[in-house]
Amino acid sequence: MRTMLVTAALGPVSCVVDYKATPKRFTPGWELVFSRSDMALIYLSMVIGMFGGSLGKSSSYRKTEGKGA
Repeated sequence: MRTMLVTAALGPVSCVVDYKATPKRFTPGWELVFSRSDMALIYLSMVIGMFGGSLGKSSSYRKTEGKGA
């Protein structure tokens, strides 16, 4: 559950960093090509991908942890 909450927070945080904290010349530039709704889908897909990756890593970590190695 903690992994899901932390990962869910990464979407809005990365959006703020990309478009508010970063100087305009260093932003990704996606807003020039995609609409706001497309941008929301892009960030949502990144969050889902990061969550899926963290689940895979968590389960493999637990498998190796229990082997006594």
